[in-house]
Amino acid sequence: MEISLEQVERCPLCGNGDSRFLADTFDRFYRLPGEFSLIECAECSLVRLSPRPTKESLGFYYPEGEYYSYQVMPADIPHISKGLKDFIRNTVLSGLGYGSAQSFFVQLIRPVIKWIFFGRATYGWGARLPRFVQGGKALDIGCGSGKYLYLLKLLGSGQRCGDE
Repeated sequence: MEISLEQVERCPLCGNGDSRFLADTFDRFYRLPGEFSLIECAECSLVRLSPRPTKESLGFYYPEGEYYSYQVMPADIPHISKGLKDFIRNTVLSGLGYGSAQSFFVQLIRPVIKWIFFGRATYGWGARLPRFVQGGKALDIGCGSGKYLYLLKLLGSGQRCGDE
């Protein structure tokens, strides 16, 4: 595959042409060839790569089957009935503000359930899953396949993956 790079002269967010150089960087995951500059927009402070790979070259830098965004994240707690699995997930997620308040008993046992099931109950995202903020917004930089943003959208609307 032929690798081609393109300069990004204007900020893709605000359109400003003024920017300042921050640092040179490279592919730290796979050590693939290419050096990329981090540039900060003088108007809105967005940091971008310039040069960056063209759309045609992206496949070289994100090898299918190996790159993290192609990996399947665990979505279920195996070998547990759906009712119990939903109870566990809801208990863990309610501790992060998703869903409604739970009974005193559930609040009492939540630390144990969280300790055992936190990683799986948060769809494999663990501590990377933020607390719920009413009317909050999310910015996922390097969003890969978009699965994380989709999960946040579902949780913010009161749904759970697989509940659709």
